[in-house]
Amino acid sequence: MTAATHPDKQAKQASEPKKLPAGGSGTWTSRLFTHEDPQNVHKTLGGLCLLSYAFRLAQVGAADMGFASHPEWTLPTIALHFLLNASSFVFHIPAVRIKTGYRIWPEYRLHSLVFLCRSLLFIGLVYLEQVHALPSSYRHDLNLLVVLGTMAAADLSSNAQGKYRSSTIRGFDTPPLAKYFFSFMQLCATGGCVLGIRRCSTQFIYVIIVQLNAFLMTLRRKNLASHHFLLFLYGVMLTVGYLVCDMDHRFYGGGPYVWMASMCIGFTATLLRVGPRLPVLSYIQNNKYLLWASIGLIVRQCRPFFEADTSETATFLAAYLGLVTLGVVGLGLSKHLKGNRRNGTAAHKKQ
Repeated sequence: MTAATHPDKQAKQASEPKKLPAGGSGTWTSRLFTHEDPQNVHKTLGGLCLLSYAFRLAQVGAADMGFASHPEWTLPTIALHFLLNASSFVFHIPAVRIKTGYRIWPEYRLHSLVFLCRSLLFIGLVYLEQVHALPSSYRHDLNLLVVLGTMAAADLSSNAQGKYRSSTIRGFDTPPLAKYFFSFMQLCATGGCVLGIRRCSTQFIYVIIVQLNAFLMTLRRKNLASHHFLLFLYGVMLTVGYLVCDMDHRFYGGGPYVWMASMCIGFTATLLRVGPRLPVLSYIQNNKYLLWASIGLIVRQCRPFFEADTSETATFLAAYLGLVTLGVVGLGLSKHLKGNRRNGTAAHKKQ
C-alpha cells in the first residue's frame, strides 16, 4: 500500500493546516462555503442561530433570555440549535487531530453534539416545568441522570474513534495554566448542571459556547485564524459564560446563597478531579462517574439547606467557599510553576 492510498497517512496529511493564498474576503468565502453543503443548509442554520444568540443575549437578566416571557419559542429554539450541530455531519474532516489540538476533528464534533444536547435537555425540562406548572423536585431528580448520561454518551463516542481518540483539554498546545482554566470552567459548568436552578439562560449560554467553539475550531482547520488567537477567544467565551451563570445564581437561583453553593460544587469538583490524589478518595477522584454521582447525591440531600435564607447557611457556605477558593487558586499556581519548570528544563536540554 503506497503513501497515497494508506488511510493513516492520508489522514495525517489532511490534518496539517494548509497555507492560504492571498485573496482577502474571497479566501474566507471559498474556504467556508464548500461543495459538501451545496444547498447551504448548514450555513443557513448557522445564520439563524446567530440571530438566536443575539435575540437571547439581548434579554440577559430577569427575562431569562426571553424563555420565561415567550415560552412558545422554546421548542423551536431547541430544534434550531440541535439541527445546526446535526447538519455539520455532512462535512468530511480528517480523523487525526492536528498537533496543536485546536481544530475540529470527528471526536470533538460528536462531543459537541452530546454536550449541546445536555443543555437543550435541561432547557426542555425547565420549559415543561413552566408550561405545565410541575414541581421543581421532578427536574432536580433528573439533573444527575442527565449529567451521567451525557458523560456516558461522550465516552462512547470517544471509544468509537479507536486509535484516533484524544483528550480535548489535555491535547491543546497551550500552557498548563490555560489548560487548568479550561478544565476548571468545564467542571463548574457540570456542577451548575447538577445543581440545576430554574433558569434557561444558564444552559443557553453553554449552547452558545459549544457551537461557537466548534466554529472557531473550523476556522482553525481552514487556517483562517491563528491557534493562540482562537484559544484566547475560547477563554473569553468561557469567562463571559461564567459571569452570566454567576449572575443567574446570585439573583435568580431560588435562594440568597445558592450562588455560593454553585461555586462550592464547581470548586470542590475541580480540587478532586484535577488536584493531587488523596489515599482515601483516590478511587472516586479517578472515576468521574463516582465523583459526580457522589456530588449529585450530596446536593440532593443538601438542597433545602442551600436554598434556605438562614445565618447558618450563609456562615457555612462562606467558610467552605473560602477554603475551596484558596485550594483552587493554589492548585492553579502549582500547575503554572510546574509548567515553567518543565519549559526551563526542556530549553536547557536543547542548549
